[in-house]
Amino acid sequence: MATQSHPNGELYDGPEPDRATADQWEEILNRSLGSLGWAVNLIRHDPPPRSSYVRFTAEVSKAGEILTLEIYPFRNLNWRNRGVDEKGIQLNRDYEEHAAHFQLGKNGNHRCLLLGVYNGTGNNPVICAWDTSAYLNHANPNTCYTNVNAIADAYKTGFGRYFDRVNNRYSCCFQPEFIHYYIANMDTLHAPPGTVDHQEDAANPEAVTGAENLIFYGAPGTGKTHAVNERIGDKHSIRTVFHPDLQNGDFIGALKPVTRDGDVTYEFSPGPFAHALKAAILRPNEEVFLVIEELNRAPAAAVFGDLFLLLDRDATGRGKYDADFPTDEFKTWLRAECGQEIEKLRLPANLWLLATMNSADQGVFPLDTAFRRRWKQEYINIDYTISPHGGFNAVKADGNQAPITWSDFARILNDYLTDHLSIAEDRLLGPWFVSDIELTSSDFMPGKVLIYLWDDLLRHHGRDIIFNTAVVKTYGALSNRVSQSEQIFAEGFLGALDAALREVEGDA
Repeated sequence: MATQSHPNGELYDGPEPDRATADQWEEILNRSLGSLGWAVNLIRHDPPPRSSYVRFTAEVSKAGEILTLEIYPFRNLNWRNRGVDEKGIQLNRDYEEHAAHFQLGKNGNHRCLLLGVYNGTGNNPVICAWDTSAYLNHANPNTCYTNVNAIADAYKTGFGRYFDRVNNRYSCCFQPEFIHYYIANMDTLHAPPGTVDHQEDAANPEAVTGAENLIFYGAPGTGKTHAVNERIGDKHSIRTVFHPDLQNGDFIGALKPVTRDGDVTYEFSPGPFAHALKAAILRPNEEVFLVIEELNRAPAAAVFGDLFLLLDRDATGRGKYDADFPTDEFKTWLRAECGQEIEKLRLPANLWLLATMNSADQGVFPLDTAFRRRWKQEYINIDYTISPHGGFNAVKADGNQAPITWSDFARILNDYLTDHLSIAEDRLLGPWFVSDIELTSSDFMPGKVLIYLWDDLLRHHGRDIIFNTAVVKTYGALSNRVSQSEQIFAEGFLGALDAALREVEGDA
């Protein structure tokens, strides 16, 4: 018996799976080629008399791109006598019958796919692909080899490869949803080791370039995360939040214990950086974003570690420098996930790093100059015109209440803080410090505004400039007076607030 693979990637000795019929191949091709938004028109060519040989021509299109694929799907992927773990298909037609197709290039709009399928009659097929240029002028018969370990890798990670030293080429094994990744990269995926830098974009003229490292910063509530979301739109993104306990292994990935069949073992568990790097490599024609919220709530330079070197980019957005993998396990994982022989880490030109931060928050870590200068920085100004439309009741000097909009209150408060306490702009209150829901759910001033002023902004000095500390000694007392609609502000600030309220009443 030969070695086989379960759909979970575990190997066992057993009989070969049943061979796929032409109808089953047709279903596999329609499903895989029609994935990810591609439209497919599949034409099946009848086999010659007394033959099970079948061929398809597929026209696939997406967003103006049209490809014509000549597909040779062989049914007989099974054990071959070179080794118990090797499998293959047998080319048993004369080369002249398909010479024109086998000689097609791998970058044009007309290409040829030489395929086999493992477990093609089941629910978990794996497609195997070979480089047709390795079989020019082939004999009849001739065998194309792959390995069950590459099939197992495809089950576990989606994509696997096997290097056939006889033909000096890789065969590729992948789950059907990876077929468009294979088609987009077939010119490099079969190439022998050392002949292709798989992180270069030159081989793919449609590859996205121009990525950058960008920090959005500003006062709390200015809309930094909103600016990030506007930049990303519906493109592929991986998002994480930095915090004081975050470590390098959490961000990149690390060995972690897992249970397999009742036994505890260790496997590489990818972090957000590893996931983002993989996504960018597998999607060279798309923009990919790694979003880091609250960048400076962790020691960012320490979290990046050796990846600090990767942040320098060239004019295309690709990293200027490469770095060694921090662990062999990360290297093995990324190679298996991407189906590429990657030797060094380098930022792809389609991987954007977007971060948000507010340097004035308590408990944050400073960003050293060497780290920060490797990022472009975009300051988000306080813009009252985009504030929520709600408001609340404010208690005037005479003890009566009057409605005030949140944008008016925030503008008056920020001006007063700047004029009387010289509060830095990035510590003021942004227009979205409170939400529409918070303003419509109560007539009282939102508690988060009061606690920010009392416990954060004015914790060490200046409370008496904003609040009437003669009657308000604690935050509890402050909160209680607000709930009773009693006056809480100091005389000076109250005068500024009353003047604004009179102006509003006059306009009305």
